[in-house]
Amino acid sequence: MLHEALYNLKESPRPKSPCLVRTILNELSELNRDALLSVLATPTVSNASISKVLAEHGTIASASVISKHRRGDCSCDVAK
Repeated sequence: MLHEALYNLKESPRPKSPCLVRTILNELSELNRDALLSVLATPTVSNASISKVLAEHGTIASASVISKHRRGDCSCDVAK
């Protein structure tokens, strides 16, 4: 039965590794960090676009990693 299956779901444990986006933010200069924080907070800028620009400047972060960070499904809330 569907309801039994749903009730039996367990919450997934939070990731133990540090969030890649947080790691990148910590390594950037203040100017670049502010720019990245700004686009992360702008919903009309796609995850793929952010990933592409970062890669063009030597920083690899997939669109899915950026998406997880933006949704709050990364380890950032654990680190606070």
